Amino acid sequence: MAKILLVEDDKSLSGEVKNWLNKQEHFTVDQAFSAKDAMLFLETYTYDIIVLDWELPDGAGIDILRTFRTNGGKTPVLMLTGRDSVVDKTTGLDTGSDDYLTKPFQPEELSARLRALIRRFTQNRPNDAVKFGNVVLDAVTRKVEVDSQEVKFQPSEFDLLYFLCMNPDRVFPVTQLLSSAWPDSERATEASLRVCVSRIRQKIKDAEEAPLIENVPGQGYRFNSSP
Repeated sequence: MAKILLVEDDKSLSGEVKNWLNKQEHFTVDQAFSAKDAMLFLETYTYDIIVLDWELPDGAGIDILRTFRTNGGKTPVLMLTGRDSVVDKTTGLDTGSDDYLTKPFQPEELSARLRALIRRFTQNRPNDAVKFGNVVLDAVTRKVEVDSQEVKFQPSEFDLLYFLCMNPDRVFPVTQLLSSAWPDSERATEASLRVCVSRIRQKIKDAEEAPLIENVPGQGYRFNSSP
């Protein structure tokens, strides 16, 4: 399941796109409605793809893209724009966008372009595995190995562990974990999160004296990159 950052100030359009991608592609979608919010998301989380509107109320999407690429961001970016001139499209591509889509657009075309970008990006990545200690997570196959043996993970368990290990050493409050790791779950609660963390720790043989997933009293949970 791909994780998408959707940067679009038109809340109605953003909501329609998010619902479409949730239901038709089973993507997880974070929404940003301004340049400021977009930069905060990009500084905090890791995404599989970014859908970026050209014109925002407090800045230009092209400037966000330029800053993101200058800072080393490699995530593929699809620009949404009402501009259809060759000069504007060339500017976007030269700045670092991987594709563009002119408004108005059909959701089916957006889905097709995103799937193509994800395939291309996945094929070009030398390694899709995330490793820590004796645990390996494969972001493409969604398989988990512990001591070179595959261990079955429920989708919610994989999503939570992957989210935490991709954002190491940061303490996430329970409410933020629920909305970020399981944004589409209607049954996500603090109790279900505690149960999920317990199951993950059992499966990865998380040691009590130096836990990979640490419960920080009164604050939330943290993934320790160097337990």
